[in-house]
Amino acid sequence: GAIPLPISIDEWLPAFAGQMDIVVDAYCIDHYDATVNCLNQVGKLVCIRSRPLVEEQDLVWHVDASADRIARFFGKMICTYDIFESWEENLSLCKNDLCHLFDMLHQGRVKPPIADCISLSKVAETQKVFEARRVQGFFVCKPWLK
Repeated sequence: GAIPLPISIDEWLPAFAGQMDIVVDAYCIDHYDATVNCLNQVGKLVCIRSRPLVEEQDLVWHVDASADRIARFFGKMICTYDIFESWEENLSLCKNDLCHLFDMLHQGRVKPPIADCISLSKVAETQKVFEARRVQGFFVCKPWLK
């Protein structure tokens, strides 16, 4: 029953304010303010922490400090999840989860939005578009494409 929402907060916040049981925020666009405002009184916010592709200490501090600030203020409503730490701690469980996701994909129970299939030569250009958040969906790299 999960519903992925658009990145633009203005498109969905008015409709969901105070109504959600659980929100997973992987972007921290606004220091988690909008996602916290969506929670109902017993709701939970899961802050996804990830390691940056480029070591930028200011960026890492910004995301972690936002999650820590929110956690101190809202207490038990907040939990954090570091996917890389999880994989390091329990690789076999993560492999099973990944296999389960691929099975669901194969069965058509999961339908990720595919923005485009690109060749290896288009990865750098596509990364810029993706980082600018001008496209929603996933890019699939097929190195053999021309």
